[in-house]
Amino acid sequence: MDDYIDYLQDALDLVSAWELPEEQFFDAVRDQAMLIAGVHVDWIGEFPESDHRTALRF
Repeated sequence: MDDYIDYLQDALDLVSAWELPEEQFFDAVRDQAMLIAGVHVDWIGEFPESDHRTALRF
């Protein structure tokens, strides 16, 4: 289930060009990384907020 973490940098690069408001940015990066990783769409949004926000702090 953590396979999407391997794709966070690629997702960050893609989503950065979308000019999203900050409150949507982290969710969009996580969702995009999950889509790139092939995570089933029904899983998107089922993780605690701290999961993806913590992973993006590098």
